[in-house]
Amino acid sequence: VRGEAPSLVLLACARLFRQSSGLEPPTELEQQQLAETLTSLKRMEASNCEARSYCVWIGSLVGRSIHDLTGELASGVLLLELLDIVSAGSVDWKKAPRNPKGHFKCLETRCIAVAVGKQIGL
Repeated sequence: VRGEAPSLVLLACARLFRQSSGLEPPTELEQQQLAETLTSLKRMEASNCEARSYCVWIGSLVGRSIHDLTGELASGVLLLELLDIVSAGSVDWKKAPRNPKGHFKCLETRCIAVAVGKQIGL
């Protein structure tokens, strides 16, 4: 079952256990919990697909691959790059570090990104 979507694997496992599990039928509460879990999994798959779409789109704008959107945005550099693309010349790269080290430098870079965003009217 390699390479299959996680939801299909989950459904195949559920069918196998339903046919010959050797267990008692689930209670109404257990059925409700399973339905909630499946709904949650579907939401997670949709959000992962959306995140991948954003990674591809942003990567095409900045000219490099983006694999971890949250991690890339945490330093603030990607935000500044995007702002500079949206409004060319809006970022003063002499003040904004391209490779911030440590939490406080990343925070400073994100603050610069917020200031630039306000400056250009976002």
